[in-house]
Amino acid sequence: MKSVWHYTTATNAGLILACGEILPASANVPVREKPAVWFSRNQHCEPTALKAVQTSVGLRTLTMEEQSKLGGLVRIGVPENDPRLIAWHAVQKALRMSPKMQRALEQSGRLQGANPQEWFVILGPVPTVHLRVERWSPEHAWSE
Repeated sequence: MKSVWHYTTATNAGLILACGEILPASANVPVREKPAVWFSRNQHCEPTALKAVQTSVGLRTLTMEEQSKLGGLVRIGVPENDPRLIAWHAVQKALRMSPKMQRALEQSGRLQGANPQEWFVILGPVPTVHLRVERWSPEHAWSE
């Protein structure tokens, strides 16, 4: 069965696995909005998960190879049929997200090469027990 993935850095993955759960995003989340953990159906890489770096000409998103060298690229998967998953079309209502915020996230994601229809959330923390964890490397692609 396919998984949907929570993409993160190796450092963050270490913290996630040490505490035993993926904690919901909280930075820049409005008080009225419900906290959630974000996932992507993208089986290669979720573009919005790659970090950006400042260059002499502005911000640039790291490639997967660069991210692998500068902090690692890890994904944690839940089965795509997990009943806790909320599809993008239902996220606004489920999270009490403003329509303006949903449009802004869609626009930002598309500019980074993402497809919002591949996005899912789970409300609240997600225990990591029994979840797949894979690390990306240029030599081996994704491996456990």
